[in-house]
Amino acid sequence: MTLIPESGLFEVLIYSDKFKEDYITILIIICLDITLIMNKKTEIQSAVFQRLINHLQKESDVQNIDMMILAGFCRNCLSRWYQEESEKMGVEIDSGDAKEIVYGMPHSEWKERYQKPATQEQLDLMNARKDK
Repeated sequence: MTLIPESGLFEVLIYSDKFKEDYITILIIICLDITLIMNKKTEIQSAVFQRLINHLQKESDVQNIDMMILAGFCRNCLSRWYQEESEKMGVEIDSGDAKEIVYGMPHSEWKERYQKPATQEQLDLMNARKDK
């Protein structure tokens, strides 16, 4: 059993080679635990993002403009964020590829299949949101 003197932990590190080894082991274990926790958090976030993308791909009747009006973001925003975060991590991806990840198909194909012309009411609501 290691006792920590009143003057603190650092004195133990100075005077006890055995504790130095134990302390380093403890630090390594803590670092590994933090890494595992962070990896798990990243895995969860990645899974949530994938579920959101899958959901939006299935809900093709939901128009981007309606998403912008209600939530302030749309599929195009997600693809732009994907591209920006990829580039921050040193992975170059062009906007077309990022959109294909989000839309599940080339953007032009999605627009042709699913995008409806915006109504004047939708345009007015979106412009009003921008003015907030």
